[in-house]
Amino acid sequence: MKELFGVILGFAIILSGCICPIAGLVLLLQMAFFLVRGEYRRAAKDGIGLVVLFVVFLIACIPAIQEAREMSKRSGCQNNQHRFDLALSHYASLSRSQYPTNLTDLSAGDISADIFTCPGSGNRVGSGTMSTAMEWTDYIYVSGLGPSVPTGVPVMICPPMNHEGNRGSILDTDHHCRMCLRDEVDALIENPLLRWTNAPPEIRSNIYVHVSERITRLSKGKYRSHGLK
Repeated sequence: MKELFGVILGFAIILSGCICPIAGLVLLLQMAFFLVRGEYRRAAKDGIGLVVLFVVFLIACIPAIQEAREMSKRSGCQNNQHRFDLALSHYASLSRSQYPTNLTDLSAGDISADIFTCPGSGNRVGSGTMSTAMEWTDYIYVSGLGPSVPTGVPVMICPPMNHEGNRGSILDTDHHCRMCLRDEVDALIENPLLRWTNAPPEIRSNIYVHVSERITRLSKGKYRSHGLK
């Protein structure tokens, strides 16, 4: 019985300390009191009750932990998009009227291969080779745009498949990132100019949606590279 008490005591003190250090100290004193009095069964019962309470507490925290992890992934994704935005702005500032045809045309001093992967995708394909980044990137790029394009037009889209399937992250021409519901993201991937209905013909003819082979494969063909119809 003493051996069992020792095991339960150890677990109870450790777990209670994780919940609240003060509770752990109180439990230690209480257990010591029961031990001196030889009330091993009562001490063991209290310890088991605390362990059960901790397990219930841990289960209740699982949704919050999962939400925190997803928020961290979203933040990392949008940080990548902001880095691309800075690189695109720098590219356009060098006497150019449009952003590059491919993201890999950006200066290697402004971007790196690691930002081509979304933290939420689990993508392990990217091995640091910039030359093939457009084949495995998690981000959908809309070429044919430039600094003069009105706000609300997506330049880069991270599809919902990288964010638990219900939302996607969009980098707009106004340099802001926003999370949108899946239906809106899918519609903008199909036609990035939905919010610019009067876009001139020369813009429409140059728009091209670059979707990597990886995204096309994982989405089973739902997302694929295309120009405007």
